[in-house]
Amino acid sequence: MNEQEQRRQARELLELEIKLARLKVQAARIKRQQARQNDSRRRGEWLALAETAAAAAADGWGRKAAFAAAPRKSRWLWLAAWAAWQFARQRAAERYGKSR
Repeated sequence: MNEQEQRRQARELLELEIKLARLKVQAARIKRQQARQNDSRRRGEWLALAETAAAAAADGWGRKAAFAAAPRKSRWLWLAAWAAWQFARQRAAERYGKSR
């Protein structure tokens, strides 16, 4: 091979490596964007569930219904779940500066 052919091949190789690097960066960017979208969708689902549960807790009927429908053995589990919910709600209010 002559010197000119070697330079051409080296240049092609570098161009391909640059293209590969750009594609990797683009793939990483797309992956981050999809992860953000999934997180925001999950957050939206949890917020809707939290709003429903908060409305039930605010009215007091949610706790009453849970205790009335629960078998005697699992009533303590419902109480623990309700306490955990109240704790999480309070932490979220503190974190985001919302008052009760």
